[in-house]
Amino acid sequence: MAKKYPARWTQKHGAFYYVVPPGERARFEGKSWYRLGSNEAEAYQEWAKLLGDYERSYRVMEKLFDRYMAEVAPAKAAATYRNNQIQIQKLRAFFGKMSPMGVKPIHIYQYMDIRSKTPVAANREIALLSHVFTKAIRWGAIEYNPCVDKKIERNTEKARDRYVTDEEFAIFYNDFAGEFLQSYLSVKYLLGLRKSDVLRIKVSDFNDVGIKVKAGKTKKKLTISWTLELREAVDKVMSIKRKIGSIYLFSTRTGKCYVSEKGKTSGFDSVWQRRMRQFVEAGNVRFNENDIRAKTASDTDAKHAQELLQHSSIEFTERVYRRKEKVVSPITKKAK
Repeated sequence: MAKKYPARWTQKHGAFYYVVPPGERARFEGKSWYRLGSNEAEAYQEWAKLLGDYERSYRVMEKLFDRYMAEVAPAKAAATYRNNQIQIQKLRAFFGKMSPMGVKPIHIYQYMDIRSKTPVAANREIALLSHVFTKAIRWGAIEYNPCVDKKIERNTEKARDRYVTDEEFAIFYNDFAGEFLQSYLSVKYLLGLRKSDVLRIKVSDFNDVGIKVKAGKTKKKLTISWTLELREAVDKVMSIKRKIGSIYLFSTRTGKCYVSEKGKTSGFDSVWQRRMRQFVEAGNVRFNENDIRAKTASDTDAKHAQELLQHSSIEFTERVYRRKEKVVSPITKKAK
């Protein structure tokens, strides 16, 4: 074809076509030949439209980040969304001006090297980048995810192994927690839910079978059945509820939920930190609120722990949340 036309244009069967490079076929519905029009005017009009779409959506990573944060991230849990807003800024600084199709595993490793002082944070950022690329494949921007190409090796993470013993739990509960945190700890330990899920429980979630909850990041519906202990724990909470009527099992002094619209739990956290500081000043070893969730998982069998904590795999429950030291028996010597 004459050189006056853009590269990779060709004519056949009385029409103009764009011969699509393999790396661009995802956004052309997999076609290797894309019909531009039956004449030169139509072809140029379609070509201008394609260039405009490409400029808006696919030419640089920043455009993908923009779309992801506008369409995907807001649907996540509030705390996750806040984290994504911070993480995406780190990713923009390095990948923002790069072409999506130009990002290779070597660039991802270079980013991880730059973020080597915060290896765990780097892992979370690469996980977010990987999800951006997964969406980009669906949007037609790329054909493969470079974050999983050749099995990108993430930074090694050491799982938290703090196990709160029964003795420590009892000391904090009886001597430092106070009435409000005592009632919270009783419910938290029995249910094994995340902090925000416990604090969002409503009185209307109770029925004859148990407590209906939306557990975990997926907010999957789950009913945790009543036991004598759970009934007693809930009754205790109800007995100390604020005078003002509240729809929540645990509420602020004004009857509102401890979890803000942005997913923050500042009021509850202040109570926890104050009581925990007193616990530590008395010579005890600090533990965090989520360590109670791990105690729940550790104090029951693995399958039950996975169901309560709503993990997708029992392996994750075992690796991260079951922290009690295992006791195994030695082999028995065979009689001669």
